[in-house]
Amino acid sequence: MMILSYNDLELIQMCIDAINQYAPARSEIVVVDNASTEEGVIDYLKEASRTSRLNFTLVLNDENLGFPAGCNLGAKKCAPGNDIFFLNNDAIVTPLSLFWLRMGLYDNRNVGATSAFSNSASLQEIDALSFKPFVDDKKVFEAEGAWHKKLGAARAYKAFEDYASERVPVYINPYVKSFRLTGFALLLSREAIFAVAPDLQVFDEFFSPGYFEDDDLGIRLSSAGFQEYICKNSFIYHNGGGGFEGHADAMEKGREKFESKWEFDIWSYSLPWESACEEVIRLSKEKKGMLRVLDFSCGLGANASYIKSRTTNVFIAGVCANSFAAAVAGNIADETAFGDANTTRLPWDDHSFDAVIAEKAYVSRGQIGRFLSPDGISICEDKYPF
Repeated sequence: MMILSYNDLELIQMCIDAINQYAPARSEIVVVDNASTEEGVIDYLKEASRTSRLNFTLVLNDENLGFPAGCNLGAKKCAPGNDIFFLNNDAIVTPLSLFWLRMGLYDNRNVGATSAFSNSASLQEIDALSFKPFVDDKKVFEAEGAWHKKLGAARAYKAFEDYASERVPVYINPYVKSFRLTGFALLLSREAIFAVAPDLQVFDEFFSPGYFEDDDLGIRLSSAGFQEYICKNSFIYHNGGGGFEGHADAMEKGREKFESKWEFDIWSYSLPWESACEEVIRLSKEKKGMLRVLDFSCGLGANASYIKSRTTNVFIAGVCANSFAAAVAGNIADETAFGDANTTRLPWDDHSFDAVIAEKAYVSRGQIGRFLSPDGISICEDKYPF
C-alpha cells in the first residue's frame, strides 16, 4: 500500500485505520508525506508507523513534491517484487474492496491494473441517488454539490460502507475493461510496473503537480498490451475535490500536457456513444447466440467497454483511426483494425455483422451495407433504412 499524504488529518486517520483493519496480514504500508503543514498530521503518522500491525514505512518530505513525484518516491520504498496499491490519503477502503481488486488483477496474466467504483471518481462514479437509502438526511441530495461533502467524512463513509455491504457480488461479467483508471485507488501488478516503469517512475513527473498522470499511465499500460479493470465488486470511498494548493489551473494544464505528449485529447475518447451502445444491448437481449457488432466509432474502446460491461453475448470488432488506437482498443474489443473507414481493406467477411455502429459523416452508406447481414441493423445518428 503506497499512500501519499498531505494534510487532512481526519481523512488520513480514517484511511490508515481502514488499511490496518482490512488489509491482508502480509501487506506493507508505505506513507510518503508531502510536507504537511496541518497540525497533528506528522505526529499522527509517526505514531501510526510505530503501532500499525503491518510493516509500516514512513517518509517525511521537506517539500511538497506533487502527486507524481511523491508516488514515485513511495514506489521506490516498496518491497521489490510486490504489487503496489496506490491510494490517496482521502480514500478509504471497505471490507472486501482489496480482495476484489486482487481477484481482478489475477483474473488473467494480461491484467496490469485494477481499480474500484466510488462515490467520487472520474468514469468510476456511482450515481449519488444510490446512496440515498443509507443517508438519514435526504436533503443533502437536493442541493447542488457532492452529497458526501455535506455529511462530513465520517457519516459519508458510514453510508458508503453500508451501501457496499449490501451489494450482491457479481460473479458473471464482474469487470469493466478500460483504457485508463482513476488514480485515487489503483492496484498495479509488478509485471506491469516493470514493463512500463522499470526505473519505478510509475507516474510521469511531467504532469506535476498532478492531474492526467493517471490517464497517461493508463495509455502506457494499454499500449504495452495490459488490460485494465474496474472491479464491480470493489467499492472505495473517496472524499475528493481537494485540488492542489496554489495551482487552481492544474487540471487544465494537465490536460494540455497530456495532449502535447500524446497528440490527442483523451477527454474526446473517454465517453461511449451511449444511445448506440444501449441499442446494441437491446439487440443482444433478443439475440439467441452471439451478436456480432462492427463499430466504426471505436476510438480507444469506450463503446466496447460500455457494451461488454453490461452483456456477455456480444462480439465487437472496432475500426480505429491508426495502429496506436487499435492497439489500445484491442485490450477491450474482440478484434480491431485501423485505417480510413471507407477505403481500408478490413479483415472481416462481407455481410458478417448483425449491427454496425457508424457516424454518417465519416462512413459511407455503401461501406455500412457491405458489412451488414441481410437482416442487420445500422446504428447511426439517424438509422439508414436498410
